[in-house]
Amino acid sequence: MTKNKTISSLAQDALKCFEYQEERKIWVSKHDNPLWEEWVKDMVFNAHDDMGPDDYKYKFIVDALETLSECETEEQADERRCEIEADIYTADLTAWLASNINRVYYLEEAIKNGATDGFSLLAMAQVQEKEEVFYSVLQAILKQLEA
Repeated sequence: MTKNKTISSLAQDALKCFEYQEERKIWVSKHDNPLWEEWVKDMVFNAHDDMGPDDYKYKFIVDALETLSECETEEQADERRCEIEADIYTADLTAWLASNINRVYYLEEAIKNGATDGFSLLAMAQVQEKEEVFYSVLQAILKQLEA
C-alpha cells in the first residue's frame, strides 16, 4: 500500500481527506476519501487525544499535514516542528483557550516551563498543543510508512 511513499506523499494524500468550509471558517473531514477509513480517521482520533471533536485540533492537524507535505525525512520534519509558532493576536489565543476547558492543562504546563506574563503564557500553551498534534500526525505517517 505505501510502497515508494514518503512522509511528504502521505501527508499530501491525507490532506485530501479535509476541506475548508469558508462559511463556517473551519476544517472538516471528508469521509468519502478511502484513506479516511484506512488510516486518516485513526490519525485524527489520536491527535484529538482525550478531547472530543474540536475545530482547533482539526486546524492543527491540517497545519501539520501541510508542513509535513514539504518534508521527506524525519529530520526535516523535526526541524519544521521547531518552527511552530503561536497565533500573534491575543484575541485569537484567548478564543483558542476558551474553546475547551481541557486547554487549561496547557496553561499549567506553560507555567511550569517558565512563562512570565499573560501573552507568553498563552503563546507557550498553544505552541505546546500544536507541537503535540504535529508529533501525533507525524507518528501516524511514520506508522503508515512502516506498514
